[in-house]
Amino acid sequence: MLIVKYAIEHQERIAANQARAILNITNLILPHLRQGLNAHSANKIARIIHESLGVAAVAITDRTKILSHVGIGSDHHNVGHPLLTKATLKAIESGEIQIANKKQEIGCMNPKCRLSSAVIVPLEKRNEFIGTLKLYHDRENSITPVNL
Repeated sequence: MLIVKYAIEHQERIAANQARAILNITNLILPHLRQGLNAHSANKIARIIHESLGVAAVAITDRTKILSHVGIGSDHHNVGHPLLTKATLKAIESGEIQIANKKQEIGCMNPKCRLSSAVIVPLEKRNEFIGTLKLYHDRENSITPVNL
């Protein structure tokens, strides 16, 4: 019984820490969000999220192109490039979070790209999906419930 009790308490501590981190990130990015979704604001937001979460990379897109990419792959996932990932396009169309668990699902044409899995979150403004927030990892199948 003690093991179950400690496991539950541990999960509650993790959830509380995540909530605190999300509120902190939100406070940091709100001033940039007020500028609208453009390459400048997306770059500031992606940098804050990348530094706060410690993921391999963070990208922000609009409906058709990359607005910012920070972290691994920033040498070839360039601002202005069109969206290639089917999961990204599906997130924008469906409004549902998408998961790419394998390198092939990300769809990068660079054979040396180390991005191997991603969570792709649609961004919504006034009931319209205007882009995505993409959190990348450098290992396949590394998306956990904690990431989601």
